[in-house]
Amino acid sequence: MKKLLFSIRNLLQRLVGPVALHRLRKRIVRRSNTENGSCGHAERWIYIYPTFACTLKCSYCQNLHATGIHNPLEQCTMTPRAWAESINRIGRHVVISGGDPFVYHDLPGIVNRIAPHLKVVICSDLSAPGTLDALRAMRRPVSLDATYHPSSGKSGKFLQTVEAARGLDGIEIALHSVAAGKAVKFLRRTQKEFLAKDLRLNLVAAYGDLAFEGSRQQQRETVYCTKRNINIGPDGKRYPCLTKTIRMQDPLCSVTAPGIADDMPPHLCNDFGHCVPGDLEEVGMRIERLDGRGVLRPC
Repeated sequence: MKKLLFSIRNLLQRLVGPVALHRLRKRIVRRSNTENGSCGHAERWIYIYPTFACTLKCSYCQNLHATGIHNPLEQCTMTPRAWAESINRIGRHVVISGGDPFVYHDLPGIVNRIAPHLKVVICSDLSAPGTLDALRAMRRPVSLDATYHPSSGKSGKFLQTVEAARGLDGIEIALHSVAAGKAVKFLRRTQKEFLAKDLRLNLVAAYGDLAFEGSRQQQRETVYCTKRNINIGPDGKRYPCLTKTIRMQDPLCSVTAPGIADDMPPHLCNDFGHCVPGDLEEVGMRIERLDGRGVLRPC
């Protein structure tokens, strides 16, 4: 059955392309979230970025898109205990992303202190030294959203890490890869290697291949932006969006502030047009122009 579903998905990708299929999936997810009375994960999850450092240098990296360099300068002022205490106080499920969270000096120190009733998702490319040791040190259930990047080389090492990780108690793994440019054909062959080991590698469109009105534009525009995601940077501050989290620009408040989980009021932003595409995929965001031309992105 798994092979049949994989074949159907692969056929759809060949017919409409990975970009169109990715957009269709986003529409389905958005419709499902709307029917369930919520706008994505925003009401239940927070997104923390202990570090934006990474061992890879992918051409489609959002860090590169936002700052012009792969590993932007950052101030990692939060200790593992401070991260966990803040997450527990906010009381929402958490996505730990980056960069690669496993580059952070003590990721298990964060994860093991998070309250058991809160879900933890870690987004990683599994390329950092010591990744498996860190996973073995985690004493609670964790969902691992693992991305295979062709820039990391052939898939053998990534597969070894995945197979070792899925043998650990409490670790659930979902795999995907970024289908960018000429790598698409290579990744379709790689999918077969994963399937031979009973692993499904989903292809998603590269951010650079997705067209958004607010991203990759020559001119900036001032808009009112309302977002529901809670993004917390390496310095322990909440930022209005992922773009400004990466740039560490215009912080709203400290993670220790009592109202950090409150809905963000409309934010006057003059960077629309230079947003990272990941921001513009967020379900539940609202962008309103100042010139009377109406709402670009209703919730």
